[in-house]
Amino acid sequence: KKATPTFNFKVLGKKKLFNSKGKFLIIFGPLHTNGLPVLDLAAQEKKNFEYSVEFVKNLSPEIRNETIGRPSWSKQYSLEKPYFEKLKNSNIKMDYGNQPLKNLLKKTRLTFFNYDSTGILEHLALNIPTVCHWNNTFGSINSKFLELYEMLIKAKILFKETDSLIKHVETNWNNIDDWWMDQST
Repeated sequence: KKATPTFNFKVLGKKKLFNSKGKFLIIFGPLHTNGLPVLDLAAQEKKNFEYSVEFVKNLSPEIRNETIGRPSWSKQYSLEKPYFEKLKNSNIKMDYGNQPLKNLLKKTRLTFFNYDSTGILEHLALNIPTVCHWNNTFGSINSKFLELYEMLIKAKILFKETDSLIKHVETNWNNIDDWWMDQST
């Protein structure tokens, strides 16, 4: 009775934080490589990362050259380094927490999350063009929220297949606003 529902205070009073002609920002989910026995979490996260590596490699060179990768947990980078080596020849730039995320977003036209994150909700609350895809899309979602996730799929924000995500990004890359500001989105 003492709790009052409110909103995400991190987005309160924030202004537009994206550039419709900017970069493509990929926020990689954490990789629990320290053997945590949490629901086979490490295997799930590694699979998400592998999907993301394939996604990046299959993007057009034009978009790859405009891509910045950012581990969500930059402080753990030393543990995750072997995984990020897989992106070495992909032509994307990496930011390991060198600058605040807010500064990156000001230079970004589209953000991609490879895991179900509150960051997605924050981006949506700030009206930042966002797409996402992760392994086993509905595997850990409470069934009472499935309808909401289906709405994200219909709006082409959440993708169940890498190929359709690639096609969507490449089709809309030169004019993100047409898709993002569309009534159906």
